[in-house]
Amino acid sequence: MFNLHPCKSLRGAARCWKSKGLTKCYTRLPAVDAVSFTLRPGEVTAYLGPIGSGKSTTMKMLVGLLPPTQGGIFYKGCDIR
Repeated sequence: MFNLHPCKSLRGAARCWKSKGLTKCYTRLPAVDAVSFTLRPGEVTAYLGPIGSGKSTTMKMLVGLLPPTQGGIFYKGCDIR
C-alpha cells in the first residue's frame, strides 16, 4: 500500500512540529516577531524569556487558540491552519 499523503508519514523529521516566521501583531505592535523553531520527538525544549516577551502568545498560536498574523505552524509537514 502506498502512502501518498505527506501529512501521514511517520518517518524521521516528518514527525516534528515546526514554526516558520511565526508573527502575531496587535494593532501593528508585534507580540511575537518571526519566531522559527523545530520540535522533534524525544527532545526536551525550553522556551524562556522575560515577562511580556511573547511566550504565552506563541503557545496559544501553537495549540490553535490564537491565529498568527503571519507565518506557519506545521505538523508532519502540513500547515495546521
